[in-house]
Amino acid sequence: MYYIEIEDLVTNALIELLERYQKRSISFEVLSQYGDIVVEHLVRNKKEVVALYSRDETNQFFRDYTDFFDVTENIITLKEGITVEQLKNKFRYSIAFDVFLAFISEDAIKVLKEAA
Repeated sequence: MYYIEIEDLVTNALIELLERYQKRSISFEVLSQYGDIVVEHLVRNKKEVVALYSRDETNQFFRDYTDFFDVTENIITLKEGITVEQLKNKFRYSIAFDVFLAFISEDAIKVLKEAA
């Protein structure tokens, strides 16, 4: 069983946005769509997955990582000076390979590209 937490979702979306489109922010709406696609990808590949991004978990995430992100009404922005390498080292290198593949799947990247 794979658990996708809010920090996985936010950081992987922002890594892809920054690397591919030089964009440092994402709306909650696009983040939700991205998360749905990631979960669908895993389910299609016969993986059990639970998405853990409730309001309480989201609020806790942003309290824990204020050094990395700014949050306004509907937008999450990577703070200036934070690099892709820092995000990868802190958040990406510990996720399961199947989950990583879902985060960079063609459908998931398409959602991000449309929002870029």
